[in-house]
Amino acid sequence: MQTLKNLKWGLSSIFRAAMKYGYMTSNPARGADLPPEGIREQKKLPTGNQLVELINALEEPISTLVYLVSVSSIRPEELAFKWKDLVAETRNLWVVRAVNQGKLHTPKYHRSNRPIRLTEADVNRLLRLKERTKAQDEDWMFPNRIKKGRTMKPGPIWHETLLARRIQPVADRLGLPHITWRLLRHWGATQMVEERVPIKAAQERLGHSRPDILLKIYAHVLDASADAAAESLSGQLSGGISAAQSAQRAAA
Repeated sequence: MQTLKNLKWGLSSIFRAAMKYGYMTSNPARGADLPPEGIREQKKLPTGNQLVELINALEEPISTLVYLVSVSSIRPEELAFKWKDLVAETRNLWVVRAVNQGKLHTPKYHRSNRPIRLTEADVNRLLRLKERTKAQDEDWMFPNRIKKGRTMKPGPIWHETLLARRIQPVADRLGLPHITWRLLRHWGATQMVEERVPIKAAQERLGHSRPDILLKIYAHVLDASADAAAESLSGQLSGGISAAQSAQRAAA
């Protein structure tokens, strides 16, 4: 559906330009109807404790990989990191390349590169992995061997098969919700919104070109916020006061 919306927007822009220069008298794309969107079942987000349980049960380097995706909210194709992309002094991990089925390309972003700010604990975890694997700065952070011709050469890990082969079987064994890369991004976006992280900062972390994408698509409503919304309205009509108002008055 989003692809169709983008096509309509692009055609409409072209037709507007044609009208401006007198080549057309109307914009046929403006009145074009798009098909209704299909029903989207709400996916259940994992809890923080469930993610910790999964991360602890995974083997390295997959454990640190899932940890990094969770705390950074990066796209799976952006896992094409080399160790030189980590600047420990500033706690920045730079997204400078992406990979799909072993082929490198530029990241899907409105700027050429973007930094992901990490905590000191995040950096230390990555550095422990680097030390354990005796990696050099030019090495891939999460390596995979790719066949090129008759030889096998190191390359970044293939995220396309990683979930089914290494991650989801462990999640199933632990009785956790079905895990997808998109769900991990939804989890991160929701946590940032719930913690009132400035929308601009959350947008940059997710790599979106516009902040409205975060709120429209990625941020779920957590139970605590949903309760607060319900109480703030219901309390006005129930003849009493909401639990939140009661707590505020008690504190005063």
